[in-house]
Amino acid sequence: MMITFYRTAADGGLRYYTINDRQGHLFSRYSFTATWGRQLSSGREKLYSFDSAEEMERKLKQIVKQRLRSGYKVLYSYFGKSGIELDEVDSRRRSPSASQRSSSIRNWDSSAPVVRRA
Repeated sequence: MMITFYRTAADGGLRYYTINDRQGHLFSRYSFTATWGRQLSSGREKLYSFDSAEEMERKLKQIVKQRLRSGYKVLYSYFGKSGIELDEVDSRRRSPSASQRSSSIRNWDSSAPVVRRA
């Protein structure tokens, strides 16, 4: 399972919040990790561990609701075979509109030099 949220901060930069269960916990069968910060690959991290799948799902739903109320939007979600269903995530997932896709293509400057580093 993996859910990534994003929002625009007051300074104009992006903030990310990611929840995943890729890393197992040594002492608990039910766990997930939350990371947040200015970049997807780094920032702060917190590990949550639980005694049951029900507890884990309850906490996961609580965090998702908090993030959505705080203005975060769903960037990416994948649940695989986890069996967890979060209606909040599915209803908030939006694909870019045709005008947004075409504007990003229009903003690309083909004459700009490509810098490659060895």
